[in-house]
Amino acid sequence: DIFLVNKADLPGTECLLDSLRSLFEIRIRENKGSAAPLLTASAIQDQGLDEVFAEMERQIQGLVQSGRYQERKRSRMEHEIKESILRNLWERFSRLTNARKEIQVVSGRLLENRQSPYPYIRKTCAQIKMEFTNERSGCENGE
Repeated sequence: DIFLVNKADLPGTECLLDSLRSLFEIRIRENKGSAAPLLTASAIQDQGLDEVFAEMERQIQGLVQSGRYQERKRSRMEHEIKESILRNLWERFSRLTNARKEIQVVSGRLLENRQSPYPYIRKTCAQIKMEFTNERSGCENGE
């Protein structure tokens, strides 16, 4: 991470920087980690931009050399796959059951009666039977 205070030429910048440094010190003591670089920049005064660029390059090199860059890419890919599957399953489920309208009605009723949604969720999920096939036509989106 890099923390950048932009428009550092405006009044109040030093106060903001002092506050951020204090917060970072607390975080370091609690987590026993290190603080992310705290940089300032002002495009109007053409200050700090070279330092920001250099820090970004340094961080990227560190990520690549440590293998964390590849791990972050894999993690983002994994998240994207899961989200796509969830969207696809939701679309299929809602088409089959008219779930969008039913959930609107049920939500309104639950709010009126100050009830938890979890019994409804458990009941609905218990009605779902899943069957997995290895056919390529199994996923309609994101192939």
